[in-house]
Amino acid sequence: MLKQFSFQKDQFRMNEKIILKHVSGFSFLGAGDIVRIEADNNYVKLFLVDGEMIHLAKTLKQMEATLPENAFIRVHRSHLINPDFVKSYRNIKGSFAVLQDGTRVPVSRRKLAGFVEALQKKGKLP
Repeated sequence: MLKQFSFQKDQFRMNEKIILKHVSGFSFLGAGDIVRIEADNNYVKLFLVDGEMIHLAKTLKQMEATLPENAFIRVHRSHLINPDFVKSYRNIKGSFAVLQDGTRVPVSRRKLAGFVEALQKKGKLP
């Protein structure tokens, strides 16, 4: 099912496709296609499963409000991650989540408890 990208809660579900308009055209995506989202001032960078990166003229807060609850975890003021792609957590020389592609994403002290709780709900932790 294709949907126009908008900022209404629960319009973007894990199994639905949406149209994301960006500078170089548009993309059809589902939440499972997105590994992580990184803030870049008033823009966001979406990092996809296939290695592609899409720049959007939206804030991280706007993206977070659009995404379905529990589909992504806010681990830092500038990062949302898809918990399905978390490989491990490290707290040596900083606190960060390691994703399946090897990317290290910082996890702030304030967001650590929510990060662990979200991974437990997804069945990734005992």
